[in-house]
Amino acid sequence: MFGDQLSRSVARSRWAAFGAAVAVACGAGGVGWVAHATSVDSISSFVNITPCRLFDTRAGGDTVGNRSTPLGTGETFERQVWGTNGACTIPSTATGISYNLTVPDPIVTGFVKLYPGDAAAPNASAINTSALFGTKANGGIVGLSASGSIKLFNQVGPLNAILDITGYFVGVTPGTPGAPGTNGTNGTNGIDGINGIDGINGTDGVDGLNGVNGVNGVNGVNGVNGVTGAQYGRDITAVSTLVAGVGLPTPNDVSITVGADGFPVLAFLVPLDPLLPLNGDLTIVKCVDPACSTPVTPVSTGQTGILSHLTSITIGADGNPIVAFSGTGGALNVTKCATPSCLSFGPVATLDATAALDPAIAIGADGNPIVSYYDSVTASLKVVHCADPDCIVADPSVTVDPAVADPAVDAGSFSSITIGVDGNPVISYIDFGNGVKVVKCSVATCATYRTPVTLDAAALGNTSIAIGVDANPVISYANVNTQDLKIVHCLDQACSQPVTPVTLDANAVGVFTTSLVMSADGNPYVSYTSAGVLKMIRCTNTACTTARAPLTVDLDGGVGSQAMVIGGDANPVIVYVDALATGDVRLAKLTHSSWTPYGWGR
Repeated sequence: MFGDQLSRSVARSRWAAFGAAVAVACGAGGVGWVAHATSVDSISSFVNITPCRLFDTRAGGDTVGNRSTPLGTGETFERQVWGTNGACTIPSTATGISYNLTVPDPIVTGFVKLYPGDAAAPNASAINTSALFGTKANGGIVGLSASGSIKLFNQVGPLNAILDITGYFVGVTPGTPGAPGTNGTNGTNGIDGINGIDGINGTDGVDGLNGVNGVNGVNGVNGVNGVTGAQYGRDITAVSTLVAGVGLPTPNDVSITVGADGFPVLAFLVPLDPLLPLNGDLTIVKCVDPACSTPVTPVSTGQTGILSHLTSITIGADGNPIVAFSGTGGALNVTKCATPSCLSFGPVATLDATAALDPAIAIGADGNPIVSYYDSVTASLKVVHCADPDCIVADPSVTVDPAVADPAVDAGSFSSITIGVDGNPVISYIDFGNGVKVVKCSVATCATYRTPVTLDAAALGNTSIAIGVDANPVISYANVNTQDLKIVHCLDQACSQPVTPVTLDANAVGVFTTSLVMSADGNPYVSYTSAGVLKMIRCTNTACTTARAPLTVDLDGGVGSQAMVIGGDANPVIVYVDALATGDVRLAKLTHSSWTPYGWGR
């Protein structure tokens, strides 16, 4: 099988985003306010209250109010404020409210407008949603209609919304102006102060030394010049060694995500026995700064003796990391951190007790994990949906692409999973006999799915998938047959229309791993290895028909597994294993020096 012929040291990127809540604080004094229901400006006074929740559209135990479904595309949702609604009781004398509006973990990009129930929708948004950056919140003030209601207009759905009331305004009658006060007696002029003593002149500064010229890079494989010192100074903020001196065998496959604090979280296996390189200890590193420059102690999950080295990590709906991995005997297992810092873990759940390899995990629209994987017994692609956020209980696994013709041929290796804007998963993977494929689930649990589509019948290698700004999947993949790196930008959400792959690097010697993320400007970034050198390419348009020259991140020539994610500052972070020397696990933090056409890849 394919997994027996080639190393499974594959990296994946799981993007995760985070949001920052902005609270509005009002003083105890009166606040000037024009109520929508009056024809003449009136003065209102602000009344502080204990914050209460007017509504929460999320289903299940999170629902507050009379709605438990997300807002649809173009939907206008009206909600009464006066009286007892949700967890709030607001008097009918209220003319407006102060609020905090939250969109929890949106899977769509758009905006929401908030305005009085009897007013026209304004040409301004109350909050802008982003499928790339996770939960967002914003505070503000809105007037009420003559009957005490507000309206929300949602541009793109599905989108859940939470609105908390932090205070309300009531109309007041201005008091009668007081009589003018009597002018006080002018005070006596003070005595002029004595002039201070002049300060001593400072010593002339020493002339600065001229900076040392950067050393020219050493010629690389096939005569390619190495990166100069200036390139490191411009684009690579720091390279941190997270686990040093592990020795051989090296740590196996690494995966990376970003926590709610914007800092990276890593999962990898540390080998326990040089004679059994895959006999690993599942280990987590939670960074405490954006570049992982502050030393942290790796934490063992207690899962040892693992015979398959692939891992996949993401952030759960509660902000705690969750990892999918192939456990002892090839069982598909999931374990979740008990806290965002990942110092302890919940129970390990077994989703498939048979030979399950190449797991890829994502958080579905319902907040529950969903995992794609390769069943090495039936040589097929499978998907399993968790029935709860901690994945303690799982739905029955679904065979999405069975190897009908030859069970000895892989159909589902090296999968990568993401969630489409409609809330349904999309999966890219390798079918050994039919090349790179993609399949779109028809429902959030993937219980039903569309017919798999072949994107490149001649390709053989690792895949990585993300959703573009146009809501269509973007897939990068390595082709070990032709030694090149390619990318496909689908023309619809199911990739059902034929599209020509774009070659990003036609001379990617020994390429096998690739990792794809979407930048803040909507253009893809792709990291990969070529001749053991870690590289990254920045596309200059959403379809990636043009791109900057590859940026060399590590020149050692022994890079094996690698994975990339967008950090909390919107810049890429790449974690990788230096297999040439001591098997260090390293992290490279990249900072874009310019968003002009002369940025990365000069």
